[in-house]
Amino acid sequence: MRTALLVLLAIALGSPARAATLDLPVETVHWIAREDGDARLLLRVDDLSAIQGRLVKSATLVLPVGRAVGERDLNLYVYAAGRSWSAAADWYSPWVRPGGDWNLDNYDIVRLPAGESRDVLRFDVAPILREIAEGREANYGFVLMPSGGETGGRFLSSERGTIGALTGATLEIATLPMPRRALR
Repeated sequence: MRTALLVLLAIALGSPARAATLDLPVETVHWIAREDGDARLLLRVDDLSAIQGRLVKSATLVLPVGRAVGERDLNLYVYAAGRSWSAAADWYSPWVRPGGDWNLDNYDIVRLPAGESRDVLRFDVAPILREIAEGREANYGFVLMPSGGETGGRFLSSERGTIGALTGATLEIATLPMPRRALR
């Protein structure tokens, strides 16, 4: 009798929530540079369909670091890119503002003091991924830059090696099914 009641309850309430952990490779990495060599970095996981309609519990953008930071402290900002882009993107195109478009609402900052060495940089991008999973934002990827805000900062040409080739950059995401709405 108790087993039958549990089966009926499971049918009525649906199957138990299934957590999912994804470790997705960053497939598209592209530097956009000004004529003087100063640059910003664009990154994207091209297919985020696995998170659509799911609750994003956590999301971390993991970037391997190429070498120790040079002569200045870097406050690295990662933003959601604000416009679709391709490998043909440059400092001026396809952007509304030169150097790229980014969404100021959600971002994370990692401080990297001059001369410090790290194996990886870890950015909390859960707020950005929640917007994508819930269909409020499109997946245009990320913009990485030193300094942030409306005008943003630029990597000096000598600092580009700090970030390295980004071989092995990943997006780690933990999700849950969206909660079911209460039955009336």
